[in-house]
Amino acid sequence: MLLVEDDPDCRELVRYGLSVSGIRCELYEAETATDALDFLHRRGRRAGAPRPDLIFLDLKLPGMSGQEVLKIVKASPELASVPVVILTGCEGQKYRAEAVRNGANGFIVKPLNPEAFARAVGEATRIWGALAV
Repeated sequence: MLLVEDDPDCRELVRYGLSVSGIRCELYEAETATDALDFLHRRGRRAGAPRPDLIFLDLKLPGMSGQEVLKIVKASPELASVPVVILTGCEGQKYRAEAVRNGANGFIVKPLNPEAFARAVGEATRIWGALAV
């Protein structure tokens, strides 16, 4: 699984959510859109990266937006089948609608409560991880 998130606290909450949900997986992390794309396209220091079965993607990233990363992933024949779940603090129908147009498989607004956040991550991982091809 690849987590694309620039906030260290959110990355920690995702790790916590996976742990308390009993989900065991290799979790790779990218803090920027550029690093995520290097991971996904196996470039530079990420040349040996595995193909993830699931991507959690924040919308607000340094440099390039998560929406742009999503478009690139879904336009790639090698990556288009990888489920992408948006995990963001951006509320509002316009963000969700744009993500759906760009090919997102799921959309989670980050809950403020850490336990709710953990449950949301666990549930999304069980659903989309099981459907990964």
